[in-house]
Amino acid sequence: IKHAEGAVNLIATAGSGKTRTIINRIGYMTRALGIAPESILAVTFTVAAAREMKERYINSFCTCFRQKN
Repeated sequence: IKHAEGAVNLIATAGSGKTRTIINRIGYMTRALGIAPESILAVTFTVAAAREMKERYINSFCTCFRQKN
């Protein structure tokens, strides 16, 4: 998660935590290292998976987008 320079290729089986690992890495890069989210490229195979990653990132790290109860 703390590797922030250069590309990372994450290959693992279904249900092994790939999405969680990617989201936590992006969160570390944006929050701890101050890297702008728009400068990070995360690639996935489907539009549905991309939406899921975006939702997880927002729910985990973007308090400005969370709905207030």
